[in-house]
Amino acid sequence: MQAGTRPRLPGTFSTTQNTRSETVSHRSTSAGWRTAAGLILALVSGSACDQSATSLAPETLAEGEFPTSAQATLESATGPTGVYKASFGTLPELQGWTYGGDNGNAPPTVAAGVLAVNSTAGQQYWRMFLPVRSFRGRFAFEARLKIISSNYVPNIGTETREGYYFMVSDSSSSYTLGLSDAGFNVNSICIPNQPLTPYPLADGRFHDIHFRVFGGRATLKIDGTVVANNLTPDPFTSCPSVPGIVTFGAVAGTSRSSTELRDFAFRTW
Repeated sequence: MQAGTRPRLPGTFSTTQNTRSETVSHRSTSAGWRTAAGLILALVSGSACDQSATSLAPETLAEGEFPTSAQATLESATGPTGVYKASFGTLPELQGWTYGGDNGNAPPTVAAGVLAVNSTAGQQYWRMFLPVRSFRGRFAFEARLKIISSNYVPNIGTETREGYYFMVSDSSSSYTLGLSDAGFNVNSICIPNQPLTPYPLADGRFHDIHFRVFGGRATLKIDGTVVANNLTPDPFTSCPSVPGIVTFGAVAGTSRSSTELRDFAFRTW
C-alpha cells in the first residue's frame, strides 16, 4: 500500500462459496491488499455482496452489565447464525460463517472444542453479514480466545495493524478490536503508530473478551475487568468499511497470529 492511501475497491465484487473457500473477482487500485474476500478494511458496496446469510433472529438479552461468565451467555445463544462454537466439532463455515480462504496459510482445524488457526501468511478470517443495526442501540460480541502469538505493526505506511481482529459495523461506522501479544488496540486501522494498550494476552491462557455498545459508546472487558470504555466508532467518512458485517480472525495482509478460539457470539443486547 502506498503512503497516503487507504484500501478501497472501486470495481466489482463477487463470490462463489463452498464450505472451505471462496473465489473473489475484483478490480483494485490497492496492491497492498491481496484479496477482497469481504475484507472489512476495504471499501466495497454492501449491496453488491452476497448476503444470503443475513436473515437473523437475534436473541435480545436483558439490560444490565456483562455477565460474570462468558460461557453462561454463549451457552444461552442458539442456532448457528451469530454464534460460533468449536465444541460442535465443526469449522465456522458449517455454522453460518463465510471463510475468506487459506491464502497461503495452513488450513484451520477443530479438535477438543478448539478452533486452531496458524496465520503465518496473513488474511485468514471469517465474516457474516447481518441486518444493519445502529450502534445507537444495544449490541455486543463476546469471545473466549487464547493468543499463542500475534504481531503488531505500528505503521504499514499510513495505518496500524495487529495480528488478530474482531470487527463489527453498522450502517455508517465500525469498531475494530485488534489483538497482539502484548496488548490491544481499538479503531487503529486508519491511524498510524497507534500504541497498544498493554495487556498480557499471550500468557498461555484463554481470555474472556466482552465488547458492549450502548448509545453510540462501547465498553471493553477482558476477564471481567473493564480495560477501555466510552469508545466511539469510526465513521465511514474517515475510515471506510463494509456496512452490517461481523468479522473475526487475521484480517489484514500483514496479520500474523497463532490462536485457539472456543466461542464467539454477537447479538443485540
